Amino acid sequence: MIPITIVRNPLAIPHDAAETNANNALLYAGICIPFTAVALSASGSVVADIAAIAVPFARYVPLALVVVGVGAAGTLAVATLDLRTATAGAGASLLTAPTAINSVTATGKIQTIVPVATDVRTAATLSLRQTVDSANAGSISGVLIVRPLP
Repeated sequence: MIPITIVRNPLAIPHDAAETNANNALLYAGICIPFTAVALSASGSVVADIAAIAVPFARYVPLALVVVGVGAAGTLAVATLDLRTATAGAGASLLTAPTAINSVTATGKIQTIVPVATDVRTAATLSLRQTVDSANAGSISGVLIVRPLP
């Protein structure tokens, strides 16, 4: 583990290398924003928003969306998710396209989705949207990882 010196103001001009490293660690740390278990649609071809993720920062860069199966009658693969800056499919998508959660094949399985929209975002709430039905009934939870900006 690398020791980090805490600097009271991460935007202050550093006096030495230790303070520079501390500034960088504070400015570039990823913050996890959890979302609780949400049910996936398994039939009926329902395209719907399934979770609203409140982002407590005015400016941030999205780093990843980590999804875990928390309850499933079988694989949750085939279901696809999109992460958007507005509800009902409006706003900008943070992904190249809706992403299948093929790695979530049972309870406890994890998949990390790396956003391609790595520019600065300001939306206070992001919408997790299911665009294709799951292979089986089940639910997911997870975290959105963001880098807050000054």
